[in-house]
Amino acid sequence: MDNFELLQLAKDSAYEAGNLLISKYLTNTVVRSDIGKDIKTEADLAAEEIIISKLKFTNIPIVSEEQFSTNPELSFDLDQYQWIIDPLDGTLNFTRGFPFASISIALWNAGNPVLGVIYDLEARSTWSALIGHGAFLNSTPIHVSDVSRIDQAIISSGIPSGSSCDSTQLQTLQQYIQKFKKIRMLGCASLMLAQVAAGRFDAYEENGIYIWDVAAGLALVFAAGGKFRLQPGSSSSRYKVTASNGKLDI
Repeated sequence: MDNFELLQLAKDSAYEAGNLLISKYLTNTVVRSDIGKDIKTEADLAAEEIIISKLKFTNIPIVSEEQFSTNPELSFDLDQYQWIIDPLDGTLNFTRGFPFASISIALWNAGNPVLGVIYDLEARSTWSALIGHGAFLNSTPIHVSDVSRIDQAIISSGIPSGSSCDSTQLQTLQQYIQKFKKIRMLGCASLMLAQVAAGRFDAYEENGIYIWDVAAGLALVFAAGGKFRLQPGSSSSRYKVTASNGKLDI
């Protein structure tokens, strides 16, 4: 399969999994695990099963959030050719009816995105990107903003599950975001990055975020004309992620 066919497969997989989540779980979500600040539901697992069942025929390795949740000893290698999926990004939002949750599917190779798909469960819309061929919201091309001044820029961020969220971390975040005009925190990294790709936000930064939360969103930002930077975090699958329209000095 060429990359266009792989992109279509990812879109079909996200759409099918999304339909299941909306029809079966949106009003009847069963929590499987609720530990600390992290939550897992039956919806996560059901969506993962659909996506993997469709992607496995490509014979490309698949990395999923659910795999690491059940096997914490696993190690992630960004340099591999692999699918990276989050079957439900924004799980807590989904369980509480807050309209920011998505399915995220990306293909990466040698530390760089090849393609990305994000299915917005509330809007029932598809964000997609193929590097070198642009980024789209449904069939409409999208592009990053032209904002070049930090004091006029909107940044999105968050505090990922499993983070200490101590006073030092909060102070560092506060000092950083004070440079920007506004901050938005939506609890769904993939959709926050999609807003950067579409020029609605100008930047995104989060420290300690898991790769599956951002893999598709970073593909969107890059394909839409933006830039991103990954810095290794406390584990092989966690990173400090900075993404922007490429015009801001951050």
